[in-house]
This record gives sequence, C-alpha cells and structure tokens, in this order.
Amino acid sequence: MIYIANKMFPLRIDRKSRAPVELEISLKNQNSLNKLISYEIVFPEGISVNTKNKKGSEIFKLGEMVPDEVRTFKYKLLPTSYLGEGTVELIVRAYEHIGSYDNLEQTTEKRVQIRVV
Repeated sequence: MIYIANKMFPLRIDRKSRAPVELEISLKNQNSLNKLISYEIVFPEGISVNTKNKKGSEIFKLGEMVPDEVRTFKYKLLPTSYLGEGTVELIVRAYEHIGSYDNLEQTTEKRVQIRVV
C-alpha cells in the first residue's frame, strides 16, 4: 500500500489576491517489495498548477520505489477566475502497477479539502 501525506501553506486560497498556495505531497511505499508507482492529482475547477495548462488532472510516473522509500513533490496551486468562495476538493491517487504501467494492481486515494476565501 502507498501512504499519501500532504502539507499546504497557507491553509487557504485568497481568490482576490490570486496568490499561489504551496502544496507538498509525500508518497511512501509501505509494501515489503519494490513497486512500480504512478500518481495522479485531480484538480477542482478553478485551480491549476500553471497558468498555461488548465487540465483537470495530471499523471506522474515515478518508476520503481523500494520498501519504505518516501518521495516528496511540491506544487504551486494557482486560483483561476472560475474559483468561487467555499471549500473545494483536490484528489491525489497513487497507483501500484505490476510489470508495466498498463497493469494496475492497487489504488490509494486521498482527498484534500481547500478553503477558498
């Protein structure tokens, strides 16, 4: 199983200032064997990781992770003009593969709540 942890600073997005929020995602291989890992971030409407590419999700291939290995990634989340006040949800999914990225063994998902003011 892959453990997913996250940190965010500041803890909320100010949509009027359009200041970016830093999101840190850590993935840990809790299996006793090496695993081929990829992960996906599903962005809510109104948030992207860059201003040019406003896709709804991004998939990243990490390659093989050894047991207890931790990898950490940082992203700057940018509010767009579509972002409204309230709470939005970002989803991080980690995928464990067998042999190649075409063969999925297990999926782990974490939902991150982001407050928008």
